[in-house]
Amino acid sequence: MTFDGDSLATITSLSQGFPSYTHLLGLHSVKPALNDLTLNVRSPHVQRAISKAVELADHTIRDAYRKGINSPRKHNLYGDVILACALADRDEFGFFQAANIRDPLRQITGKHL
Repeated sequence: MTFDGDSLATITSLSQGFPSYTHLLGLHSVKPALNDLTLNVRSPHVQRAISKAVELADHTIRDAYRKGINSPRKHNLYGDVILACALADRDEFGFFQAANIRDPLRQITGKHL
């Protein structure tokens, strides 16, 4: 099996050096690729893996995520913003500036916000 460059970059970035997250995302990326009868993992497969990983996550993490994206507005950006924060460039201490989510958010939403 192979992973395209975007898929590898997304998994690497989201894993933040934790092998268990890399394994979880890799495993759940491969399954939908095989269901699509392909040996090349692409971004849509990784997106499904992210959804599956969140589904399998510890209840505390799921509850915190649900609270973070909860809104009475039907079309909010909270989930996209959380993902953009996970993808943002960080300094040597693991912190990032609000401006660092601009590019990842544009890639996720396709809009310049």
